[in-house]
Amino acid sequence: PRSGQNRPMAVAVGDADASGRRAAWHRRRGARLGLLATAVLAVAACALPCAARADGVMTIAGDDGFEDTVLADRAVWLIGMVAGNERSAALESALTAVADELPGVAVGIVDIRTAKAVGSEFGVRKRKAPKLFAFLTRSRSAAEVALAEEAADVEGSAGAIAAAVRELLAQEGNEVVNGAYQKIT
Repeated sequence: PRSGQNRPMAVAVGDADASGRRAAWHRRRGARLGLLATAVLAVAACALPCAARADGVMTIAGDDGFEDTVLADRAVWLIGMVAGNERSAALESALTAVADELPGVAVGIVDIRTAKAVGSEFGVRKRKAPKLFAFLTRSRSAAEVALAEEAADVEGSAGAIAAAVRELLAQEGNEVVNGAYQKIT
């Protein structure tokens, strides 16, 4: 028989060597299937957690996407946690301008309606959204960046947000590597 064919091996009762070969064949086959499944899941995980937008702001989907994209990354992230209200839409508009003003900082949006654990961990409720956080360290903590109370004021506050983030970066002493600010470990 050719290698790789799925043919059962004939085993005589009491033939320990043949049963050992069969067990080894099943282990190898399982390992190949396990590697294939792992590869498929890895590709799917890369495709699902975030989507780049043309304006330089990442839309991060769900709790796992947040973990894989923001917390696992070495780069500094500025994340707007939104909930679909008027102020959230204004923040999304402001973050487009902030992404242009802070080229070394990754900028993203997380909808807490789909990332409930993230919203809960950082104290963001639908009625209190949006909130803006700078992830400057490798720990699970973030610095909150203050936002204006009115939606119109939030939309026009890109310069103030960028200045506040620059100040936080200076206070923490984050270094730039290959054009991106790196989290403090």
